[in-house]
Amino acid sequence: MNSRFPIHILLLVALALAARAETIPLTQLPPHLTWPEDVFSVVADYADHEIDGRIPVYLINATSEDVELETQDGNPYLKLEYLDTGGTWRRAQTHWYGWCGNAWFTTVLNPCRAMKFKGYQPARGDTHTIRFAIYRRGHERSSNAGSGLAAVEDIERARFDDMAIADGDFELVAGLALGSIVTDDGVPIEGRARFQAVNVLAHRRFDVQRSREVLQRVIAECPELRNAAEIALKRLDEAARPPRE
Repeated sequence: MNSRFPIHILLLVALALAARAETIPLTQLPPHLTWPEDVFSVVADYADHEIDGRIPVYLINATSEDVELETQDGNPYLKLEYLDTGGTWRRAQTHWYGWCGNAWFTTVLNPCRAMKFKGYQPARGDTHTIRFAIYRRGHERSSNAGSGLAAVEDIERARFDDMAIADGDFELVAGLALGSIVTDDGVPIEGRARFQAVNVLAHRRFDVQRSREVLQRVIAECPELRNAAEIALKRLDEAARPPRE
């Protein structure tokens, strides 16, 4: 590639441009949409599906201040949810965190403007009451509800994906690390989910002693994860040491 600028400068420029996501003045939103005043909100337009079947979802900043949004690959962790038979909202869209830090950046939504996203819809699924939610601490928001599709396969995978493990309780993370968690069909969860669970145990989200005991069991009982567990245990112990004076 011929250029007067180094590749790393071009990359920084590209990321800066990506962070400036295209926005829409609130006066140009579809006239049938409504949203609360003076707040940051999420509004789904169930009356106007995209050609590919996805649902337009607008992030609306009706405040007088900028809203900073953390994103991955340009998406602010906006996920499909469905209302289960017990009246609980559950995620029906998977999320996998990237290994490359270049996928993550912060974008700014200025006052009185909106961003438009295509809300996920599976190619095949069952009709449910659905909504869309931002899964990011500090900006948790849910849209209005409507009718749409949710797929059983997506719902099952979302129970044990990266996002579920990162936000899960100790029982889920420890169970995955030890290989004792199974699907509704009785199939053990293996692969990436267990590796991610081992890594999460090193983050000191849970009681250090309980995490250490689980990692020691993984080292003793799970040869395929021994190396990852040893590294996680080392990280956990290093983080627990008092700082040097």
